Amino acid sequence: MINCTGLGSRWFVNDLNVHPVRGQVIRVKAPWVNYCLMLDYETTYILPLDDVVVLGGTQNLDVYDLNVNENDCDEIIERCSKLVPSLKKAEIVKKASGLRPLRSNGILNYIIYKK
Repeated sequence: MINCTGLGSRWFVNDLNVHPVRGQVIRVKAPWVNYCLMLDYETTYILPLDDVVVLGGTQNLDVYDLNVNENDCDEIIERCSKLVPSLKKAEIVKKASGLRPLRSNGILNYIIYKK
């Protein structure tokens, strides 16, 4: 049997080794950015996608809150603007947060979003 329930494994099969990791990103209009940058792999990255750029992010273990945190937004913009200063003036298109599963052994099961 293959279990593809993600975070639902905690309740569906009582797998308490699966924990939520809250992530938050910002999408901005920045067509001049045409390269990907990652500073510390998990939390600071700049990913161009067509006419928008994804700025990230956060990694909060065992947090289920899906509300956008404005302090996190400010920190994301600050970190990414240190890498590409022109991002500080980019128009924000969308702010989003989500959850992804993490096993207690530290293996993060990434979800890849496609536009």
